[in-house]
Amino acid sequence: MIGCLVMVSVACSRPSQERSVDLTVPVTVTPAGLSTIESTITATGTLRSVREAEIPTEVKGNLYLVDVNGLRLSDGHRVEAGQVIARLENEEWIVG
Repeated sequence: MIGCLVMVSVACSRPSQERSVDLTVPVTVTPAGLSTIESTITATGTLRSVREAEIPTEVKGNLYLVDVNGLRLSDGHRVEAGQVIARLENEEWIVG
């Protein structure tokens, strides 16, 4: 009986095997430094203007859009305040 007790106690007291789990995560380290960050977003969409201007003329003539850097102005071109964007030609008003 004592032999059975010894065998049971030895069988029940097996050392538990610890399983090790590798929890390391690979990382890339880069030294900090100053650089230029380009802030550009490319997207497709439709824009609507907040305001629209109608410019009436008091004389008859042909209205021509001005070329800027060799490109004809059209819808969507960016212009600055005071920039000439059109020209009115009227033979009657040309001094010559």
